Amino acid sequence: MKKLLMIVAVMAFVSTASFAQTEKGKMIVSGASDLSYSSVKETPEQNGREGESTKYKNFNISPTLGYFVMDNLAVGLMFDYTSQKEKEEGSEEGKYNTFMFGPMVRYYFGTTNIKPYVHADVMFGSSKSEQGNTETKYKSTGWDLGGGVAFFLNEYVSIDMGLKYGSLTEKNKDNSEYKYKTKGLAFTGGFSIFF
Repeated sequence: MKKLLMIVAVMAFVSTASFAQTEKGKMIVSGASDLSYSSVKETPEQNGREGESTKYKNFNISPTLGYFVMDNLAVGLMFDYTSQKEKEEGSEEGKYNTFMFGPMVRYYFGTTNIKPYVHADVMFGSSKSEQGNTETKYKSTGWDLGGGVAFFLNEYVSIDMGLKYGSLTEKNKDNSEYKYKTKGLAFTGGFSIFF
């Protein structure tokens, strides 16, 4: 991974040509502006004795489609899919899936092949959790604000790295008084294609 980042940085600094990737009328497709996978095992311990372990698996992908309405300013749609699994020793596996979509805006700064950017989106969708025979459905709303840097490898492809702060609220469809709220900071990474 370090070698890949070094190669990207060298290519970006060596090239001084100004590309027209973010000019008015162009399109952007981000294959994974937020791509992550994690697998974690959590084991509680008290007074030197281990409790039951819980395993968590998480996968998230957030593709984006945008159109440059003016130089450096893209508007469009963002999609988000998350899948989580949780398994505690001696109990049934729990599953959680969410699908959301909504408008997004992204603004790039500069005219070189290394362009900082800011990004914002608002999304709506639904979530479902399953634990044994129990299924719960939620209405989901969320937003993200963030920024980063796009390293343009050529006229058509960039590697994107950044940070975002986001919020997600889920309301139980059967009991609207029950809400589940999540807020946090996340590292984002991926690539974009411009045409």
